[in-house]
Amino acid sequence: MFTVSQDRLLALAHSWGTKEHGLDLLQLADENVHIPEKLSVLNFQFYRTASLATSAADATTSETTCASQSTSPTIASAKPPTGTAPETSSSSSPTKQRRSSHPVASVSAIPAIPATTKATSEGMVVIHANNIRRLGTSDYDILAHLVKEHQVPEEHQFPLLNRIRVATGINVAQRRRQLLTIRILAIAVISHVLPEGDVVDKFLAFEPEIIQSLTELIHPDHKTPFVSAIPYSLSSVSVGIRTKERRVR
Repeated sequence: MFTVSQDRLLALAHSWGTKEHGLDLLQLADENVHIPEKLSVLNFQFYRTASLATSAADATTSETTCASQSTSPTIASAKPPTGTAPETSSSSSPTKQRRSSHPVASVSAIPAIPATTKATSEGMVVIHANNIRRLGTSDYDILAHLVKEHQVPEEHQFPLLNRIRVATGINVAQRRRQLLTIRILAIAVISHVLPEGDVVDKFLAFEPEIIQSLTELIHPDHKTPFVSAIPYSLSSVSVGIRTKERRVR
């Protein structure tokens, strides 16, 4: 059975933080709009609970232990057995030759996995990066870097990836329009996946101006490229509006 993650759908549907810069959906759809540099800066935060902090710490400890244990057999083979008399020079030659054909790895040659205890404590975690392109050549490379650095739990990785996509693509007109289309389609699907109450509490409560923004996009004079998806988004949002009105009554 095909299932859709509600949390991922909401991550795609929510605003990109452009309202603080006076940019609505119609302006973002314009190829010639000026995008402030701050919108290319990655800002993401999540709350790490005690259980997630413990899991991250245990995972780091386990990796470090495995790395150190993997060196033990090799190091042990380099030591002579306890209580064995030293070999003479005449009898040690074959042994030395055999050992030289299979060199013993040194401890320094095996990289240790550092324990990131400061990143695994419970509480609010804030990720801020001015130039995220230096963290990787692709969005997934950047995600992998940040997940490792900040020990981001799996449940927060997709919202982080979406924020990365916005930060790296908002200055490119074609990518920005693709991301806008994805957002509008996510809004269209919301009422079919989330209960009506969740549409109000988890989406409309944070996007009170979304009806007006979508209505402006659908106006014939604006000729937006993804206009066919907008009526479905409006229909989806209207379900939440009716639920909100029933609550008020």
